[in-house]
Amino acid sequence: MAASNVAGASFAVGDIQRAETLPTDKYSLVTLLTLHSHFDELGCWLDNTINLVRPGGTALLFGPFNPKPVDVLVRLRMGDEEGGSWIPGWNVHSRMAFEKYLAQRNLTFAFHDYTPANVILPDDNDPLRTYSAMLDDATILTNGAGLLLPFALLEISV
Repeated sequence: MAASNVAGASFAVGDIQRAETLPTDKYSLVTLLTLHSHFDELGCWLDNTINLVRPGGTALLFGPFNPKPVDVLVRLRMGDEEGGSWIPGWNVHSRMAFEKYLAQRNLTFAFHDYTPANVILPDDNDPLRTYSAMLDDATILTNGAGLLLPFALLEISV
């Protein structure tokens, strides 16, 4: 569907955790939008992301990064689903975890804070969707799990 809507671009489908499913080409820019919160460990998916970037290129990861040195693994279950399964996907890894991991690989990186100024994301009927709220005169992002979501952009230079 994407290829039919973006002329001249190429697309591939793969599993970021399995290198053999990913393109062998290298790219000047690789982006991940809130994907990192789905993984409990940084490991192979982050290495595979970096391996997709050509020398001199950049990987951009956007999503929640805990500014405190605490990694948070989250599982959710809908209260109205008796015996429902636990759902992964809202982890908030610390910036420190990424800093240590990337420094060990001698990569240059920077975090860029995202502060939703004057943007109202309504709280709708989807309890898992991110929405904005006010806290101490500042706009924050949260969801039905009650998590505060400190969004940022992580820029990794390869």
